[in-house]
Amino acid sequence: MSFSKEIIEIDPRGDLILHVTSATGQRFLKVCSKVLCLTSPVFRTMLESPTFQEGIGLLSATPESPFETQLHDDHYESLLIVINAMHLRTRHIPLMLPVEAFYQLAIVCDKYDVAEIFLPWVKIWTGKWRMEQVSGEKWLVIAWVFKLGKAFEDVTKGMIYDSPLQLDFTIQAQERVDTGVVPDSVLRSVRTVRQKTADAVLSLALQEFERYQSSVESKTTVCQIPNNFNSPCNKACDSLALGTLMRCLFDAKLWPISIDTSANIRSVLNCFISMDSLSNFLSSSNHNQCCPSKRLKPPSLKLLEAMEGLKLSDFCQPEEIFVPK
Repeated sequence: MSFSKEIIEIDPRGDLILHVTSATGQRFLKVCSKVLCLTSPVFRTMLESPTFQEGIGLLSATPESPFETQLHDDHYESLLIVINAMHLRTRHIPLMLPVEAFYQLAIVCDKYDVAEIFLPWVKIWTGKWRMEQVSGEKWLVIAWVFKLGKAFEDVTKGMIYDSPLQLDFTIQAQERVDTGVVPDSVLRSVRTVRQKTADAVLSLALQEFERYQSSVESKTTVCQIPNNFNSPCNKACDSLALGTLMRCLFDAKLWPISIDTSANIRSVLNCFISMDSLSNFLSSSNHNQCCPSKRLKPPSLKLLEAMEGLKLSDFCQPEEIFVPK
């Protein structure tokens, strides 16, 4: 096949030309099929099998008359990095990668099963970010493909505790990841842990509302100072405490019904804890024990302290996990 467009000679003595679609049109990479087969099980199946046209065509291919084939659905810049790494063209491997480029590279590496060849660069690339910057679905793909244990734990922790919630605490469609890359078992585990924690948070708020509701039905008050449980002072204390609880939920964006979906588990727990300010106010009239935070703060702190992400070792073999040295 003849064409006028420029061929990028990854290997001048290569016997294969890859046609790859980029944002600006078709690109042509001259590569060595043996290198591709050596480093990628996927390329090995495609290029060495007599049942594929590539395997048949390469039987008679030479550097002077290379076989040509089209690759589909690959991010060109990421594939070029992969091809350069396969051919040990290390000067063409970037020392810095933005998250989007890192994510696209992970997709290509997963497709051709070549993530392991990038382990020396992964240490360099991940060293450019502080771990608090590691969040979001794209980082989940990166952490899974390159088997980054700490990043996997951090990003799943963020998905569990810091992603937006609906009013009933059900998980929203935040996991916009390629489930062909990240196993469904990982996403199911994120949802399970998140729902369990959200149910516990919701239970804390409901218990407080039910406490005040029961006191109204029984014509008593939650406030116990003084001990007649139904004086105007008691009712005023209950009203102040209940109003503060409602304001807390409003600040956490869980009240009223028109919920702001930026609310998350961590923000709700922090709001419960912040009600301590009411306790300080009530202490001037010896009512500090009436503040809902006296009941909400201990379990909220316990839930916050127990927050952790998923362990990568629960989803793959320990020897697969990349441990920087």
